[in-house]
Order: sequence, then structure tokens, then C-alpha cells
Amino acid sequence: MRSAERQRIERRIVKAVVRAALGAGYSIDLYNGGDGWELLRETNRVKIFRELFATPCETIYLRGPSGTRHGIAFVYGNDGWDVIADFSPSLDELLAPIFRLCNKLEDQYGSIMR
Repeated sequence: MRSAERQRIERRIVKAVVRAALGAGYSIDLYNGGDGWELLRETNRVKIFRELFATPCETIYLRGPSGTRHGIAFVYGNDGWDVIADFSPSLDELLAPIFRLCNKLEDQYGSIMR
């Protein structure tokens, strides 16, 4: 698979995560390994998408109304559909449709990799 195709798959999945999180009422904190946070309690999708994909790996924290945070780690550059490298178990329900998308994309593009 070409790099551009892999990146397109990664972006599709990460954007689906952000849309699902915002739709569920979370705000987003973004940390990509630098000296500080790129975003804190952000709910503007355009601002969030502008900051994502800046480094080989990033972690977003979904912050609920009570202030509790639930993390999702993204690692870019592998197969694309495996961009979600780790996540808080409390996000199982929110991420279930995203993982169905990941499985569909793996089924669709995985044969190219074999």
C-alpha cells in the first residue's frame, strides 16, 4: 500500500474518533510529545483537526463534564487501520463502531499487504 493511501486511512479513523467523542459530549486535550499540551478542553473540530497528525504518535484525552479524562493513543505509519494503538477501557462503547470501521478497512486493504 502506498503511503498516501495509508495516511488517508489513518485520517479517516482518527477523524471518526474525534467526531464520535465530540458527539458524545467530550472535549479534547491533545498531547503529541512536545513540551506542553497542543489543545486543552477543545470542542472545535476544525481546531482539533488542524493540530492532529503533527508527530509520529499522539495521545488525545477525552474530557467528560466532570473533568475525568480517558486516553486514546495514535501511532502513525504502520498499516493505517491499526492507528489506534491504545485506549482507556472505559471507551469501549464509544469506540466500538470505530473498531468495526478498522476491521472493515483491514479486510479491504489487508490483502494488498499480504
